[in-house]
Amino acid sequence: DWDDDEKTEIEHRTLDYISHLVGPASLTRDHIMHKMTRDVALPMCANIPDANGMHLLHHGCRQHAHDVVDVLLEANPQVANILTRSHPAKPAQWTALQCLCDNPCHKNRANERLLGDLALKLLRHMNKPAIMHKTQQTYSTFLHMLASRGRWDFLEVIMWPLIGAVFDVDAEDVRTMLNSTNRRGLACFDLSMETCARQGVWLQHYFGATASKPNPKREKAHDPRQYAPNGWHQSNKTNQGFPI
Repeated sequence: DWDDDEKTEIEHRTLDYISHLVGPASLTRDHIMHKMTRDVALPMCANIPDANGMHLLHHGCRQHAHDVVDVLLEANPQVANILTRSHPAKPAQWTALQCLCDNPCHKNRANERLLGDLALKLLRHMNKPAIMHKTQQTYSTFLHMLASRGRWDFLEVIMWPLIGAVFDVDAEDVRTMLNSTNRRGLACFDLSMETCARQGVWLQHYFGATASKPNPKREKAHDPRQYAPNGWHQSNKTNQGFPI
């Protein structure tokens, strides 16, 4: 148990952690890790939100801070299920997993797969409502976020474990997430056809993703990985058995 003065000090310490975490990583990451790994109050710090209801884990995921996320999950794994505050908070009603998924497709495929591994760590500690949660403003699950950004490498890492009864969801739950619609009325297949058509075909073929509209605009589909400066797919003419 902590008295009032200790709780106030822990709150200030948590906000200090957050300010270091969102600052220049090259200057602050070693500093914050040194302090956090020695902090006996870290489980309590992990439960303290900032003004938007974002906890340390939300910020760690948004910053792609693998080491910070590992330490926080070890200290207080239940924080993986916590949502940010409602609108007008930004982001409103998001899980830490959704904060991790809310980024454009990374130019480096290896980095995308590492982020997929980080998502698996979060999923191991999440309950079914948190995994299937939709954001307050766009009605998006974390799968909608990945599909809309063409993050196929990330999806390849998580989809098979996701339907394999490893976590607190099963294959039917995953199909429900894939085929539910966001505020625009689009399911994950439709979003994939806008960003990475082969990703959409892959989700349809292996995981039962379907279109929410009869004729998605396939002519707009493209794969952002084709245009990366390191030349992905310039020599490889197939991916997962589907023609490029």
